[in-house]
Amino acid sequence: NTSAVTVTGTGGNSIHLSNNSSAGDSSYSLITGGAGNVQIDEVNNNLLFSTLTTTGNVSLNSSAGNISGSGFTIGGTAAFANSTSNKTITLSTGTSGISGQVTFTTTGSLADVNYNNGTGGINISSSSSLGGKLFINSSNSLILSNAIQLASAGSNVTVNVTGGNDLAVNAAITTGAGDIILKADGNISFSAAGDLTTTTGDIDVSADNDNSGAGTLTMVSGTVFHNTTTLTGNTALTSAGNMTLYDITTNSLTLESRTGSITTNAPLAMDGSMHSASGAGTTVGGTITTNDPINIVTDTVSTSTSGLTVNAAVNSTGHSINGAGYDVDLNASVTASGSSIAFAVREAIHNINGTALSFVTADSLGISSGGTIATDATISSGQSAGINQMFMRANGSITFDHAVAFKTLTMDASGGVSLNANVTTTGDFIARADSDRDGNGIFSQASGTTLTSTNGSIFINGSQIFLSGNRSAPNGSINITDQPLSAGQEAVIKQAIESTFLTEFLESSQTGC
Repeated sequence: NTSAVTVTGTGGNSIHLSNNSSAGDSSYSLITGGAGNVQIDEVNNNLLFSTLTTTGNVSLNSSAGNISGSGFTIGGTAAFANSTSNKTITLSTGTSGISGQVTFTTTGSLADVNYNNGTGGINISSSSSLGGKLFINSSNSLILSNAIQLASAGSNVTVNVTGGNDLAVNAAITTGAGDIILKADGNISFSAAGDLTTTTGDIDVSADNDNSGAGTLTMVSGTVFHNTTTLTGNTALTSAGNMTLYDITTNSLTLESRTGSITTNAPLAMDGSMHSASGAGTTVGGTITTNDPINIVTDTVSTSTSGLTVNAAVNSTGHSINGAGYDVDLNASVTASGSSIAFAVREAIHNINGTALSFVTADSLGISSGGTIATDATISSGQSAGINQMFMRANGSITFDHAVAFKTLTMDASGGVSLNANVTTTGDFIARADSDRDGNGIFSQASGTTLTSTNGSIFINGSQIFLSGNRSAPNGSINITDQPLSAGQEAVIKQAIESTFLTEFLESSQTGC
């Protein structure tokens, strides 16, 4: 049994209906005809709306039923309340929508709210946190200006903004064990109060959700994303344009800026791994700490020349760190104690020096270049002390014009190896100058220079070998050959140099070298 109620006001008069005890549902068509308010309270059944039009405010309260409807055109604020457990609110507001703040109050763990095409702020009443899921869908730009809190386990917040429009989060969103999912076809921005917090759920934020190529993701100082307690939840952030990040605490973190840059300005703390990919450069301006591997790929758009810049400490607490881009600029510590660090670069000439290498602490450091690796300053044993094994691989040449010192050094180049200054290792020195065996890989050592391995051996291989300086390995052997390597020697070089991460990056970007 469904009763229909039609009320049409004039002159801006208000409409107030209360104490409806009908056994059936009530279907309403309410038009104030002006700035009058609409109030319905203490309804003991479902509230169904086909039309609700006013330039004033609206307050709807179903004490024992669900609230649903479409065709809402509300110029002021709107408040929707269920005072009985597990009742839902489902609204499709139409093209005009609700201009003012929207407040939902529900009771019970299954009380979901579906809010479509709204334009106002969303507020979950402080007197009763939403127990179920909240779905907000808008074809207009949306500003979330009031805090959202979902307390029950599995209570997700999902916001979807379509039509190329933007989403602004200017107040905190908090869930118990549910996910926070924010998607917009345009930009997504967070104010200092726009924190995202979930106890064990995931955080998923996607700008440019329609893949149109336009959409940035921006946090500001004071914004915090936090997967709390045991850090079992994961965070994924996606944009087409630039991504600006501040405080994030999570299990694993995945970042993707398809054509723009990624800039971190405050600490990123992870219990799990971090994976980051940007079309342009990535700048680490806030510390990064994880308990699992870190992979940062920049310049996935091959025309970009921005690279990876590290201005704040990065620490994987004993797990691998991989970085790739047009170039790599280290101005702060990068630590993978007992594990490996690998950098791949696209620039034609990649210069290394002791200042940059002094920031590295790892069992091994590998540098791979699509072009040439060279020195632009000396590298002392003190500056390279944090690196147990140094690996270099170049599709072009490797040239030392400044004195260098390492614990061990392995070099693999297709375009030759040139030692124009002193080279000292405490362990093995291994150099292959013609890795592609095209006959153009020459190994040369300039007159007046010394190549010394104090406690290891020296191995040199190239299509041609020109030696004018001195070589010394008092506690090991010296092996020099222009012949192809044996299978065993090849395996040693391959194991030392090869990195799937670096190989795939360089092979996908040869045209950019």
